[in-house]
Amino acid sequence: MLQFERQIDHIEVSQFSHSFYTLPVSGRSTPIRQVLALFYPAPAPPLRFSHTLLQHFFDRLRLKDNNATTRRVLIMKTNIRKTLFAAPAAAVILLSSFAGGQAYAAPAFGDLKGIAQAPQIAALQEAGIIRGAQDGKFDPQGTLTNAQAIQLAVDLYGLNIDNLNFVKKPEASDSFPKADDDAWYADALIIAAYSDLNLPRDLDPSAPATRASLASLLIAAGQNAGKLPVFRLIPVEIKDEASIPDGMSGQMQTALALGLLKLDAKGDIRPNEPLTRAAAAEIVYQAALKSHVVEEK
Repeated sequence: MLQFERQIDHIEVSQFSHSFYTLPVSGRSTPIRQVLALFYPAPAPPLRFSHTLLQHFFDRLRLKDNNATTRRVLIMKTNIRKTLFAAPAAAVILLSSFAGGQAYAAPAFGDLKGIAQAPQIAALQEAGIIRGAQDGKFDPQGTLTNAQAIQLAVDLYGLNIDNLNFVKKPEASDSFPKADDDAWYADALIIAAYSDLNLPRDLDPSAPATRASLASLLIAAGQNAGKLPVFRLIPVEIKDEASIPDGMSGQMQTALALGLLKLDAKGDIRPNEPLTRAAAAEIVYQAALKSHVVEEK
């Protein structure tokens, strides 16, 4: 324990744009799985840790202020795995905290005035599930893309391919020819491809996500991760059922049962309706609630 404490210097939470990136600073880096294994040897901790577990971990770590510079916790994430990085506190930007109860809260998005989904967006931001742009805005009226939807599902359920071995490095374009292997979303698409999420091979990452595609994606990811229940449904009438994409009727019934989607006044589910980022956040929030990732606001 004392040896580990000597290896950790000033660290705090840093967040950038679409993904978390390592900073060009000196210091020891250690995968968070390996770090937590020092304290929680069995079973192996999941990729996404609850606020309670993180708080317990931080308490046991017992970082102390011995030189008038506050020691904080830096959780950085590549798209494949999360990593703790020791780095000078002045070298990073404090934007959000994954540790519930910590004083290092992310600044609220500055463009949510009048947005009905603002409380849900704030809850997801606090849980580290959604991120905005570097200018501190969320762009609630912007269109959610398929790539962003997949990144949300990967982040929400901590999907990963840590236990898989490959003969060659996997590329996003191996499974999705329209994907750019150098794009910010590439790692998320690789994870999705090996997570049995029923995504079509001709998926266009830059195309708008729809109510049906996002709900189906979250249900598949949540059920495969054991976070959402699998149960027998009593189907409800959907007036526009004929417009539901092939193979998604069952998932639309599940989405209604879980509260991810609702029928409108006409009894329509509007499966092919593109989603704004605010509308998507409401669906993700309901999935996070059912998965016990966030508490109801």
